[in-house]
Amino acid sequence: MRLRTILGLLWCLSCLIVPAGTAYSQAVETGTLAGTVVDAANKQPLPAATILVVGTNNGTVTDLEGRFVINGLESGKYKIKVSYVGYKDKEVEVAVKPNVVSKVEVALEETAISGKEVVVTAQRQGQEQAITQELSSNTIVNIVTPDRIRENPDANAAEAVGRLPGISLVRSGGVGENLIIRGMAPSYTVVELNGIQIPSNSVDTRGVNISGLSMYSLDGISVFKSITPDMEANAVAGAVNLKLAHAPDSPSLNIIAEPGYNHQNNYFGNYTFNLDASRRFFSDKLGVRLDIDAEGANRGTQTLGGSYTVNSNINGGVGFEPVDLTEASLNSISNFNKKQAGSLVIDWRFSRLSTLTLYNFFSASGAQKSTFTKEFQPSYYNFYDATLDNNGRNLLYNGSLQGESNIGAVDLDYGLAYSQIHNYDPYVKNWQFRWLSVAYPPALTTDSALAVLPVNGFINDNLDSGSTSILQSIALIHMGYNSTDVLQRNGQGYLNVKLPFNLTNDVSGYLKGGLEYKNTRRVVSYYSADQPFTAFGNAQSVFPWLTQSTATPQPSGYSFVSGDINKFLDGQYNFGWNIDFSRLNNYWNWWNTFSNNVIKGDSVIKTVGSNLLIGFVPDFYNSSIHNQGITDDYYAAYLMAVLKLGDVVSFIPGARYEKETEALIGHQVYNLAQTYSLYIPTTQVNASPSNEFILPNFHLKIKPLDWLAFQAAYTKTLGRPDYQEIVPNVYINSSEEPFTYRVGNPNLQPEQWSNYDLQAAVFSNEVGLFSIDGFYKVVKNKIWSRTYTRVPGDPVVPGFGPNDLVNVTETVNHTNPVYVKGAEVNWQTNFWYLPEPFSYFTLDLNYTLMTSHTLYPSERLYTVVTIDSVTHRPKAQEIRVDSSVTGRMLDQPNSIVNASLGFEWSGLNIWVSYQYNGDILTSWSSQPELSGRQSSYQSWDMQATYQLPIRGLKLRCDVANINNARQVSTLVSGSRPTYIESYGWTSDFGFMYSF
Repeated sequence: MRLRTILGLLWCLSCLIVPAGTAYSQAVETGTLAGTVVDAANKQPLPAATILVVGTNNGTVTDLEGRFVINGLESGKYKIKVSYVGYKDKEVEVAVKPNVVSKVEVALEETAISGKEVVVTAQRQGQEQAITQELSSNTIVNIVTPDRIRENPDANAAEAVGRLPGISLVRSGGVGENLIIRGMAPSYTVVELNGIQIPSNSVDTRGVNISGLSMYSLDGISVFKSITPDMEANAVAGAVNLKLAHAPDSPSLNIIAEPGYNHQNNYFGNYTFNLDASRRFFSDKLGVRLDIDAEGANRGTQTLGGSYTVNSNINGGVGFEPVDLTEASLNSISNFNKKQAGSLVIDWRFSRLSTLTLYNFFSASGAQKSTFTKEFQPSYYNFYDATLDNNGRNLLYNGSLQGESNIGAVDLDYGLAYSQIHNYDPYVKNWQFRWLSVAYPPALTTDSALAVLPVNGFINDNLDSGSTSILQSIALIHMGYNSTDVLQRNGQGYLNVKLPFNLTNDVSGYLKGGLEYKNTRRVVSYYSADQPFTAFGNAQSVFPWLTQSTATPQPSGYSFVSGDINKFLDGQYNFGWNIDFSRLNNYWNWWNTFSNNVIKGDSVIKTVGSNLLIGFVPDFYNSSIHNQGITDDYYAAYLMAVLKLGDVVSFIPGARYEKETEALIGHQVYNLAQTYSLYIPTTQVNASPSNEFILPNFHLKIKPLDWLAFQAAYTKTLGRPDYQEIVPNVYINSSEEPFTYRVGNPNLQPEQWSNYDLQAAVFSNEVGLFSIDGFYKVVKNKIWSRTYTRVPGDPVVPGFGPNDLVNVTETVNHTNPVYVKGAEVNWQTNFWYLPEPFSYFTLDLNYTLMTSHTLYPSERLYTVVTIDSVTHRPKAQEIRVDSSVTGRMLDQPNSIVNASLGFEWSGLNIWVSYQYNGDILTSWSSQPELSGRQSSYQSWDMQATYQLPIRGLKLRCDVANINNARQVSTLVSGSRPTYIESYGWTSDFGFMYSF
């Protein structure tokens, strides 16, 4: 009922605004002023320039193409004042005629020092463009301009965004994949392409992995830290809008071609190629821009892992307990990433007041990846795991038809969009070997030894020498595969209506309202299977090199050995013998074909003697719990006003209404005894949750002086549950105690966040922009995943008895206090006013300090022995003590520093960049000693171009991770590592050509 009421009011509003605006324009004899603001020297457009009608409060800012429109001006002569950071203000006299679009072009000159010639650099212009856009915005926003996107040695769009204040990255292989804004998980950020949300390519979450998006296809990035009612509310951390460019007025052609080198892998086959071309036709009405991008990079890494457990209760639950090392591993990862992308943007200018644009963007990314892991377990065996993934692809299409029109005094903004993500990987093959005869000395197996055993010493002193006798005793004991298919389609339509008003010369603004509808259809299919009895006899006739293990009647590790890996992790560890993936792959393919033929011939028992000895046995849990079907209908409506009081105060009140209805499909699975079958026995479970919210927003901007501005915002946003949390999947394993019960919760409520932002900014041609942003976020209905052990006396878990010991995992809303707060300091400046050579330098510097407070569940299990009152015999009973521990949120650095120093002189353009991320909490365990943290991380990068004597041709060189930084993780309770990753430095050298 509430939805119908609000939609009806907005429909009535749009119906009233249009005729009212038209009638007003006809009665008062109004006209329209349309113009362009450009640089006087090179005629390049100046986006976000401020235009003010002198003597009134009527004004606007230019768009990305330097264009502006002011509607509803009474006929007559006016003076307009045009301002832009780094340029001289300029006043121009214009004449407005009734019912006519009057045109004007304003050319601004760079600020200069009397008696001194100032060199205008591209670095300075790009920085001033970013500053002007940030200052003119109604929200707190950070901008990456096109020149900075192309001039930093970033691997993808995520890395380009990662240089902005308050942003860190989730990295894999040294490359950013997901954005962490202000310490909030990736699912708290909306990622859009030209205002259209990109679907999630994650199996379980709403997070968007943008590592496959090349920054060369983009023409600007905006990161909104505070949102207005016309933005989607599921943006607790912020909203990122990646922009594709239109064709400029002049024909253009740009080419980048670079081969590259990866130091760690001593690999010279990296490459980057980008081409964009654009032109306008039919008197500049039709514009076409084509962008093509292809990239390949060796992202191979070397990592170390460590696993630990708590085996004692020395401290009685007070303070951290001793932690024992249970496993140390070395991982050699070969990974060559490829991505291709293309965009086609076609726009038609009906007039200065009406445009229609068709955006098309497509990207495809994938990798050829293999991993060989050696797991050393002092209290058990050595395991050797191999994984091969050569077939995965991540496909993205984002298309939209967007229009802007003017009817009298009313501006209309409307569009239809379709986007699709398809992330599929049909075969991720895996194998596991085991050395069955490891004889670790007692000194390495006692609790006291394992509590202090150093990872590096244990690995380097390991008994696995790689001798022929040891390799012959190592057996192939498992092989299998998993497949993933994520398909999500979004369809969307929207309409925005804006009506400017001028109450007096000092009071003006506009009303804005809009409607939006989005339909999401998402299907995730996941399958996992394994064969624990690898055949030997049937394979030996096919593979003469195959030998039988001396420990079991299964293939030996010796059959699959290929060379050695030396100087592992900068020579600190001895990896030793390596695996032959070609032989492993051939063996896996043979087994799959052999099994299919046997099954097809209905001779399983006759051929192998048992159903368990053929094919791949399904993993019931993983083959069901990730599967999901989701249909989501999203409705939104909003109403807001922008009220300007002179040129000092801007006030933006408004509210947004959102309703979401979902149809969810999950599965209930009982774990069964292993049996040959491609069928997973499940019962379909359906759910249809729905929720709706009205979310108020208020923004206040005060500019008391020409060089000083304050901005404050109060916004209400939503943190919607991740997909895996709400799909009604149920997994029950009652085969062996402790039993297992895992369940999704379709009744989860979205988190409701209250966000407070305050910014103070100082700006001038000499200072540039210096700003301090403070933020505070507090949540209601925080979502968390609770894992605990159900003991007798607790409420009975469905499917189990009253005395059963059950490990339960469920997702719930809780009422415990959670907040995030911090401050961002940002300084963007150039030194054009200083004597040479200092005048050639440009500086971007930002520092972020953050903290958060949340509660994590903690439990201790104690075995208490009592005397049974009936039998008078000792009886063991499990007792659980529940508590909570205060900590910060996951993935939140305590501090972030980004610094970029640019130098431009006589055709030479250099950027040197530095990044620092403080330590973060990476995981939480119900036993706090086992929670993980990642140590602080810092890296240096460099990019340089040099203009050759040939017009438009530049040499280009990029070097990333110059200092060969590594990522190191430990437990919060100690310094022994849980993870170390080294991925080396990379360099690219090539050319750029612009026409």
